[in-house]
Amino acid sequence: MKFLQLAQRGFLAEDGRCRSFGEGGTGYVPAEGSGAVLLKRLDAAVADGDRVLAVVKASAVNHGGAGAGYSVPNPRAQGDLVRAALDRAGLRPADLDYLEAHGTGTALGDPVEVNGMLRAFEGDLPDRLPIGSVKSNIGHAESAAGIAAITKVLLQMRHGELAPSLHADRLNPNIDFTSTPFEVQRERAPWPRRVTADGTVRPRTAGVSSFGAGGTNAHIILQEHLGPDGPAPAAVAGPHLAVLSARDADRLLAQARRLAAHLRAETGGMTAQQIAWTLQTGREAMAHRLAVLFEDLPGLAARLEEFAAGAGPAGGWTGVVDPRRPAPGTPSSAGPEALAEAWTRGRPSTGRSCTAAATRAGWPCPATPSPGTGSGWPPPTPNWPPSPARRRTGACSSPGGGRPPRPSPARRCRA
Repeated sequence: MKFLQLAQRGFLAEDGRCRSFGEGGTGYVPAEGSGAVLLKRLDAAVADGDRVLAVVKASAVNHGGAGAGYSVPNPRAQGDLVRAALDRAGLRPADLDYLEAHGTGTALGDPVEVNGMLRAFEGDLPDRLPIGSVKSNIGHAESAAGIAAITKVLLQMRHGELAPSLHADRLNPNIDFTSTPFEVQRERAPWPRRVTADGTVRPRTAGVSSFGAGGTNAHIILQEHLGPDGPAPAAVAGPHLAVLSARDADRLLAQARRLAAHLRAETGGMTAQQIAWTLQTGREAMAHRLAVLFEDLPGLAARLEEFAAGAGPAGGWTGVVDPRRPAPGTPSSAGPEALAEAWTRGRPSTGRSCTAAATRAGWPCPATPSPGTGSGWPPPTPNWPPSPARRRTGACSSPGGGRPPRPSPARRCRA
């Protein structure tokens, strides 16, 4: 019904393409999505060792007021909005490296948005400012459009690259880009940090716009968090303990396979103790479990690949638990082998492994895959030490009919 109504009223793109700032845009492309971010004071996040994705420098919200129609944007309100956000952040337009625009890909909306940005930068135009819109890649997620745009900017900051906006090989002829500082980002390109004349490295900075059909406008300015310069934390000697769990055996194998591939591909300075900390503090403890002792990241990747291939890795334990029934036993010590056995048997433990406890810095790791999707659900939640539970030997069968697996003693894997 929704799509029929949108089509009858002429809102949908005729060719099913969202042409943000491109020629031939005849409407928008609906999409679905969801996203979330955790907001925390910067000083508290740094003190807690959190991974800071970006710093919110400022945000602003306003409304376009009475206009020519429900979906007709107001360039004056949009311009005032972006200028207000810049003023609150104490930044000039030239301080922006990138602007993630609303960019619905319509013949009317995109020129109005460009005019609004020109009003915001009036009298202080930057020399050049790349712009783009994630709607050209995934469509218009409506109520999730803003978080989708923020997610894109965060990923660009993390990887130091600008992603291309699609379907804009030929630009909208109603926009004279040659008389503006804006350049539609149509190719994948590096996003280097700028260096000032005195040698200061400036963090990547971006603005993100999201405009509602009824006239509500929002803009947020995000800045990369570089953190203070200082010596890297001292490496902690192994063995380290990695723990994985999933709802069934197949997903545990898939999780081991995904984490191994992630470790092989990710070379950005993560340490063994960061991986151990993340896996021990940032994942929900589920029924099917694997615990692996490792000395370094290549060794962990190799042992996970062995497990994913059906072999029991050396220095590994497996077990299956009924999470609803605590297992009896006294708390285990904090030694890595004792904790690994406690993890797979379901016995209580006194804390994390000593190598994981030596760091508070987490690292992005793949979440548990859902059946048939490869995505992580439920989302990671802190849950270590695990709730006392009982185990069954091996990760070799799945719970059936929604009933919990039958527990039995854990198994030590040997080469």
